[in-house]
Amino acid sequence: MLKKEYLPKPKHIGFILDGNGRWAKQRGLPRNFGHKEGIEAVKRVCQALLKFNIPYASMFAFSTENWKRSKEEVDGIFRLVKDFFNDSLNEIKEENIKINIFGDLSPFSVELKDIFNKIIEETK
Repeated sequence: MLKKEYLPKPKHIGFILDGNGRWAKQRGLPRNFGHKEGIEAVKRVCQALLKFNIPYASMFAFSTENWKRSKEEVDGIFRLVKDFFNDSLNEIKEENIKINIFGDLSPFSVELKDIFNKIIEETK
C-alpha cells in the first residue's frame, strides 16, 4: 500500500494570469468578457489563499506584449482593474491584505497609476 506523504503548506504561490481572452473567444464571447471572468477568478483565488492561510501570492498580470493588443481590449482590461480596486479596497483592507505592484508603471495612465499608488498606500 502506498504511504500518503504530506508536503508542507506553501508560503508563497505565483500565478500567471493568461488565457482569458482565448477562453472567451473559444466560447464565441468578446475577449473582454474573458478578462472580466479572469477578475472573478482572481477573487476566488484570493478567497482560497485566505481560507488556507497562504501568506503570500504573486500575480503576473500584464506584460509588455499586452500593449500590442487593440486599444479597445487594453482599455477594457484597465477599466476592469480600476473597477476591481475601487470596488474591493475596503474588503482588501478588512482582510488585512497588502498589495504591491511591481514593474514599469510609466506606460500606464495617470489615473491608473493614482489607483495603484492609493491601493499600495492604503494596504501597507
